[in-house]
Amino acid sequence: LSWTNFFHQALFILFLIFVIHRLNEERKEFEIKNGVATEFRLKQKELYDAIYKEFRDDLVKWEAEIELEKGNILVKFTKDSMMFEPEKAELKDGFKVVLDDFFPRLVTILEDPKYKGDIQEIRIEGHTAVNISQTRKEDYESGMKLSQERTREVLYYCLGTIPETRD
Repeated sequence: LSWTNFFHQALFILFLIFVIHRLNEERKEFEIKNGVATEFRLKQKELYDAIYKEFRDDLVKWEAEIELEKGNILVKFTKDSMMFEPEKAELKDGFKVVLDDFFPRLVTILEDPKYKGDIQEIRIEGHTAVNISQTRKEDYESGMKLSQERTREVLYYCLGTIPETRD
C-alpha cells in the first residue's frame, strides 16, 4: 500500500467520522426540539382542558365556544346581539354579567404556576357585520373602527374585574 493510498483512505475515514459525528449532533438537536414541541403541545392541551372544564357548564347560556385551533386556545362569544347593540361599542349589561363571571375565573387559571410562564399573549378580538348602505371602503373603515372600540371596551371592562391587590 502506497502512502498516497493510505493518506486518501485515512482522509476518507476521518471524513466519515466527521459526518457521523455531525449527523449524531443533528439528531440530538432534533430530539431536543421535538421534545420541547411535544411538551408545549401537552401543556397547551392541559391548559385547554382546564379552561374547558372550568367553563363547560356556562357555554350554552353564554352562547360561547372554546376551541383549540392552529396552536391557539380560543374562547368565542358567538352572539353579537348579546354583547352589543348594532353599530355601538358599549357593552350590554347582560354581557357585563358574563364577563364579571368569566374573566376572573380565566385569570385564576392562567395564573396557575404550571402555566404562568408559558402564556405568550391574550388577545381580545372583535368582528363587525357588513353595513350594506356603505361603500366597501366606508364599510371597512367604520367596521374596523367599531371593532377596535368594542375590543377596547371589553379589555377595559375585563381589567376592571380583577382586584387591584394582585401581583
